[in-house]
Amino acid sequence: MTKKLLQIFLLGVFVLFTHGTFAQELKGTVISTDKNEVLPGVSIIIKGTTVGTTTNASGVFTIKVANPKAILVVSSVGFIKKEIPFNGQTQLIIRLQPDEMSLSEVVVIGYGEVKRNNLTGAAASLSAKDIEERPISRLENALAGQLPGVDVRTNSGEPGGDIQIRVRGAGSINSSNDPLYVIDGVPVDDIRGLNPGDVKSIDVLKDAASAAIYGSRGSNGVVIITTKRGNKGKLNIQFNLTKSVMQKEGKIAMMNPEQWIQQRKEGVDEAWVARGVSLKKDYKATDTQAFRASELGIPLSTPNTTHMYDPKWAYGKDSLDYVDWNEAFFGNTGTLDNYSLAVSSGTDNVNFSISGSYVTQQGIVKNTGYQRGTLRANIDAKINKYLKFGLTLAPSIEWLNGSGAVDGKDNTAMQAIQEPPISPLGVGIYAGAQPYPTYPWSGRYWSPIAQLERIQTNGTRNRLNANTYLDISLNKSLSIRLLGGMDNNSFLNDRWQPTNAIRDWATVPYAGYASVSDRTETFGFRYLGQATLNYSKQIKNHSIVTLLGYSVETTNGSSSRQINSRFPNDWSNLFDQTTSTVSTSSISADKTALLSYFGRIQYDFKDKYLFSASLRRDGSSKFGADNQWGIFPAASIAWKVTQEKFMQDIDFISDLKLRASYGVSGNNRIPSNAQFALLSTANYPLNNLIYAGYAPGSFENRNLGWETNTSYNVGVDFGMMKGRIQGSLDY
Repeated sequence: MTKKLLQIFLLGVFVLFTHGTFAQELKGTVISTDKNEVLPGVSIIIKGTTVGTTTNASGVFTIKVANPKAILVVSSVGFIKKEIPFNGQTQLIIRLQPDEMSLSEVVVIGYGEVKRNNLTGAAASLSAKDIEERPISRLENALAGQLPGVDVRTNSGEPGGDIQIRVRGAGSINSSNDPLYVIDGVPVDDIRGLNPGDVKSIDVLKDAASAAIYGSRGSNGVVIITTKRGNKGKLNIQFNLTKSVMQKEGKIAMMNPEQWIQQRKEGVDEAWVARGVSLKKDYKATDTQAFRASELGIPLSTPNTTHMYDPKWAYGKDSLDYVDWNEAFFGNTGTLDNYSLAVSSGTDNVNFSISGSYVTQQGIVKNTGYQRGTLRANIDAKINKYLKFGLTLAPSIEWLNGSGAVDGKDNTAMQAIQEPPISPLGVGIYAGAQPYPTYPWSGRYWSPIAQLERIQTNGTRNRLNANTYLDISLNKSLSIRLLGGMDNNSFLNDRWQPTNAIRDWATVPYAGYASVSDRTETFGFRYLGQATLNYSKQIKNHSIVTLLGYSVETTNGSSSRQINSRFPNDWSNLFDQTTSTVSTSSISADKTALLSYFGRIQYDFKDKYLFSASLRRDGSSKFGADNQWGIFPAASIAWKVTQEKFMQDIDFISDLKLRASYGVSGNNRIPSNAQFALLSTANYPLNNLIYAGYAPGSFENRNLGWETNTSYNVGVDFGMMKGRIQGSLDY
């Protein structure tokens, strides 16, 4: 038995010894499948262990493998991860396929795109996945808290209200601070009406070097949006439904009814004592209500609201209504429903993506809501090996409803936190609103809830965003793109305030006397014509990409506003000059043009040293005759430190890039016609009579010119722990 145990022991030692001493060296090369180029900085790890290495500048790696059944995990940013069985090999060639779906590694810049690894400026990106995971009704909300240096604020509590976006803060005192938005290559003023589900990626250009290619409109940053397009393959149908519930997070701490009554008593007593001082009488806060009534010469049953208590205060809820205005104002449970359907497919020659969406939102404030319907069709067709054609049609419509007076000074939100929590018995939240009087001890306050329910504001916004392009491939290095785009919109806003929705309803002669109808219509038409020439060439270790472009944009806008009052009754807001009184009737129009020439060169040496420079010349009709043209240069450099030989043995740093940039950008968002001498209405005396006429309202400013912004940026992009930690720092 002892001999058998000894044999088993020796056999175990032999197995352990042979297993422990097995260590075979594997040498390999990693190559990309698309360009057949070696890949430096690729991570190779033995699965299930911490043993690993990276490829050097020549794409070569060496690793010792102790287990003949080991599996190698090969990964690199921008490529699909691959697992390869070892099988005792000594030489290995590994081919990695680019990850086409890894949008975060490709940054869309002005009139082109670049791998994030080769970006020389400051930019931040969001992918479709980042957007789709959030239950939002507006695309602007997708940026909130997601991108460094990008601040998103909601200026209104009403659904569908304006949303403010700032890139690296405010850069102008007198002009607009909104960034420039570019959708599929077409500049637009805003991104309202765009379905978040249609977006493939969002790239924000933050520094002047990146935004200077947009010249006179780049000083506040540029938000570039790329929408989804079809791909070759089977028909893909995607339906999404999200339902969300919104409630107030908290409410402002206000006095309860008992506290309000106590402070009101103190105010009454203070006024009573002050009256005694003025009359040189020894009035005290402890004087009875009967004594005060006798001194005032009034019946005790009809107290004076300034110097006497309300007798009902002693009986509380038995004689008065206690009202929580916070709860009444934010009484709704808000809802958000989002429905979308997308169909896409493609062949070798034609790809398409068609989507539609419908959003309906009910606000947490009473009588506030928002609806939006969108449709988008993206079609790409390859005519032959030289020509490619594309078309986008994207109509949308928005409906907004509410009182139109929720936010701001003296509007309903402010009133709701000022209202005394006391109302006459049986009146409740309608105190002060027809047909109920205001509670006498509360002053002239009146119900904000009645305003929300009775004032009707309805807005309808229509928009059509469309573009078409033609790509002409002259050879492998040279191509031309012709782009035409339009962004047309209209907005109709109707506000109807009947007489029963005003504070002083009891003093008007008849119903309809104080009613007001306010109707505003605006129209905007933007057209773009653009041509770009693109050239790219790889010569050994040198890579050159150049761009030359020309564009012309025209905008036409008009607006009108009609305000009428004193209607026959409160039943209809339809009006003309015979059935109402015209208080405002105005019409305005403007037209502008922007002519641009631009160019850019990008140079890459050995995928280590990067350089980019751009220049744009803009001419705008908004500026004075002597200063209509502006020039906006920019330059940036970057150094991929991890591509250097001295970094190959530093395993914990997988990526390190230093960059610096300089750029000049502009801001042309000033009112139209500000450079001209305009006429305004004026009165003239003639023969002791006054005649209406016109006089110069402003002087011509021939030197009115660009607001420019010159900025410098220094940054570092880094990746650590085999890419598990990534980030950027900018100054």
